[in-house]
Amino acid sequence: MGKETLTDTFVRLQEKLHLTACNILKDDTEAQDAVQDTFCNLWSARLPETDDEARFRLFAVLRNVCLNKLKRKRRLVSIDDCDPPAGM
Repeated sequence: MGKETLTDTFVRLQEKLHLTACNILKDDTEAQDAVQDTFCNLWSARLPETDDEARFRLFAVLRNVCLNKLKRKRRLVSIDDCDPPAGM
């Protein structure tokens, strides 16, 4: 029942998940990637048994995926903003 529950819940909530990710990331492409990463992360983990558990875990994992993307982006921007060492 776990795979069907997760898949059915994901399909039903996909648009809402995408909008949530867009609100966090402010980038449509990144939001699409985050939604797909969320589904893949849950698919390879312990599968939820109920619709409520699947919905809760989808949004919880999505939030974490989005926050990780923002942290990575911030680190890349910080590195890009650094001046090269003297003599280069």
